[in-house]
Amino acid sequence: MTSWFDTHLHLEPDDEAAAILDAARAVGVEHFVLVASTLEEADRLHALAAPQPQVCTTVGLHPHEAARFAGDLAPYRERLARPRTVAVGEIGLDYHYDRAPRDVQRRVFQAFLKLAAETGLPCVIHCREACDDCLALLDDSLPAGHPFELHSYTDSVEGLDRALSRGARVSFNGIVTFRNADNVRAALAAVPLDRLLLETDSPYLTPHPRRRERNQPACLPLIGEAVARLKGVTVEALARATTANALAFFRLGMAETPR
Repeated sequence: MTSWFDTHLHLEPDDEAAAILDAARAVGVEHFVLVASTLEEADRLHALAAPQPQVCTTVGLHPHEAARFAGDLAPYRERLARPRTVAVGEIGLDYHYDRAPRDVQRRVFQAFLKLAAETGLPCVIHCREACDDCLALLDDSLPAGHPFELHSYTDSVEGLDRALSRGARVSFNGIVTFRNADNVRAALAAVPLDRLLLETDSPYLTPHPRRRERNQPACLPLIGEAVARLKGVTVEALARATTANALAFFRLGMAETPR
């Protein structure tokens, strides 16, 4: 069976997490990164992941939550040292919803980029309609060569080219199957295969033909099939490449982190 890596998914408190992950494994999704939007969520996901093979977590603060940040990075630093915690994220900027003031978002994003530089962990970045500011803060606060990923990429090809020149990995999800997402498909075409990652971002962004359903990591093969067609490669080649990319980006062996 083809092996897949879901690099970005969310599990809600009332989800039947074991059943969701088992359903994904049944269709070949073998590796998972559970992404936290808050410190409290990071604690919940860490406890959930602990007994699950090949499941890792992140620690960060989503830009929607930036106004909650009191300036103390110590609790985040402490949790980033835990086993199977593989990235600083989800962090970044969101100028579409503006659920926190933009100056606050920028200040918090910069603080977490510096934390990533301090810990050496890769960054999982949310960037929506904020490409210029996002790249400027990366230039200012993240050392050249430090690994970072732009998750659920939806911005311009021009912005993508600038990010790729800085070493970005870029992740795509069910949006590539949406009828009105030609801009995302154009961006996908511009990403080299060795920089490409796949995600579901579940429970959001369910791919066609399952748009009426709640998304889950078991949908990743549908996304992979669509991406393979768009990239002009076989499904098997895409799965091998994107899984290898994810394992390298998150510094994972086949089952565990090296820490």
